[in-house]
Amino acid sequence: MISTSVTSVHRVVLMLGKRPSSTCRFFSSNGKATVPPRRLMNKNDREALRAARKERAAHTMEAKKGVESSTITASSKGTSANTMMMDGRFVFGLGAGIPTFLLAWGIFDENSPPAKFANMIGLTDQISSFTDEYTRPNHAKLLPDWGDIPNVPKDMATPHTLVIDLENTLVNSTWDRKYGWRHAKRPGVDQFLSTMAQYYEIVVYSPSVQGLAEPVLMSLDKNGCIMHRLYREATHYINGVYCKDLNSLNRNVNRIVYLDDDPAAAKLNPENLIPVKPYQDPSDRNDNTLERITPFLVEIAREEYNDVPELLRQFQGMDADAIADELERRVE
Repeated sequence: MISTSVTSVHRVVLMLGKRPSSTCRFFSSNGKATVPPRRLMNKNDREALRAARKERAAHTMEAKKGVESSTITASSKGTSANTMMMDGRFVFGLGAGIPTFLLAWGIFDENSPPAKFANMIGLTDQISSFTDEYTRPNHAKLLPDWGDIPNVPKDMATPHTLVIDLENTLVNSTWDRKYGWRHAKRPGVDQFLSTMAQYYEIVVYSPSVQGLAEPVLMSLDKNGCIMHRLYREATHYINGVYCKDLNSLNRNVNRIVYLDDDPAAAKLNPENLIPVKPYQDPSDRNDNTLERITPFLVEIAREEYNDVPELLRQFQGMDADAIADELERRVE
C-alpha cells in the first residue's frame, strides 16, 4: 500500500495546473482526514453578531420604506394629475354644453325662456338679420318681368300664375339600391299641365336642389308647358322647412294659385294654397286629384278673379278633393 503525504499531494496538484479547491480533503500519513478544531464563540461574539444582524435588518427596512414612499408619491402625483385633467374636462364640458343647450332650446322653441330673453335684449333681431342672408331666396325677384320673357307678345296681358310643387304633388320619387332613383308621374299630370298652360303662367317650385329636380322636370315636361322652374336656392328656409316665397315671384300675389302637398311649405302665403293629398303610392293609378281640381282652376282664370285669397277663404280647411266635392254639391 502506497502512502502519500500532504506535501506530495499538493505538489501533484500544482503539476497538473490546478489549485486545490475548498472541497479538497487533505489526508495525513495515516490516511485520516485532518479536521481543524471549531472555534467556540464567547458572549461578546454573540452580541456583536446580533448587533450586526439588527443593523443589517434596519438598513433593509429603511431601503424598503424608501421604495414604497417613492411609489406612493409617484402614484399620488399621477392621481392628482388625472384628477386635475378630469376637472378641466368637466369644466370645459359645462362651459360649452350649457350655452349650446340653451341656444338650441331657444331656436326650436320660440316660447322658451332663452328665446324670450334673447328677444328682450334684441339678440333675436341680430341673429335673424345675420341668418337672413343665407336663408332667404337668392334673388329679390325670382321671375323676370312679364314683358321681358322671350316669345311672349308685348301686348299680351299678364295671366294668373299657377305655382305647383313637384315632389308628391306631380310625381312620386323613390330610391333603392338596385335601381337608384325612380320617378312615377301622378295620374293625369300630362293632361293637367297641357290644360293649365292655356290659362296660367305655370311655375314649378321645388325644394330639391337643381341637380336632382332638373332631370325629372325635363322628362316630365316634354311639351314645354312649364314656363319657370325654381329650386331650393329660391326657397326661404324657416325652422327646418324650405318654404315657397310667393312674395318674391315678381307677380301680383292676389293672382297666384298655389298647389302643394305640404302645408308647412306654404307658411309665408297660406291664403293662396290649395292643399293636395300627397301622391305616395306609385301603384295607385286611380288617383284623380289633378283631374278633379282642373275645372275650379279653369274657372278662376276665365272669370279673372283678382283676389284669389278672398275666393279660397270660403274653402278654408279643404284640400283639392274636398273643394271638388263641394263644387259638385253646389252644382246639384
